Order: sequence, then C-alpha cells, then structure tokens
Amino acid sequence: MSLAKSIRALERDTYDLAGSGGAGLSELLSSAFSTPLEASEPLRITLVVGGGKKVRGAYGETLMRDVCTALEKVSANP
Repeated sequence: MSLAKSIRALERDTYDLAGSGGAGLSELLSSAFSTPLEASEPLRITLVVGGGKKVRGAYGETLMRDVCTALEKVSANP
C-alpha cells in the first residue's frame, strides 16, 4: 500500500519520510491531504522528517522545509 493510502486509511499516527523528497514528496502529501480525512474523533498525524546522529543521512537537508511547503500548497488549494 502506498504511503498516501496508508495515511488516508489512518493505519497509524506516525509516518517516516526518510528517503522522500522532490516532486514525489509534494505528490504524496497532496494525495494524502487534498481531501478531508474521515475520522470519528480528533486525530494527530506525525511526519518524521529527521533523526539523530545515526540516521541523519536518511533525511535530506531540506526535507522539513519541503514538507512545510507541500502542506502549505495543499491547504491553499482546498
């Protein structure tokens, strides 16, 4: 199952974005969040965009900024 489908299905509350980036990241977040999620109660989704010394290389230096930009685009185009 793709990560966007997993987010939409609310399979868990934490998603690791290691190795994600570029246009694929923008497409992923658009697919996951462009339409409202159906939930019977408030929910929290955590997107992991970095880590400690041992896993730091798995995340791009601009990943957090790229995620924020992609989410801003999704929220600007309801």
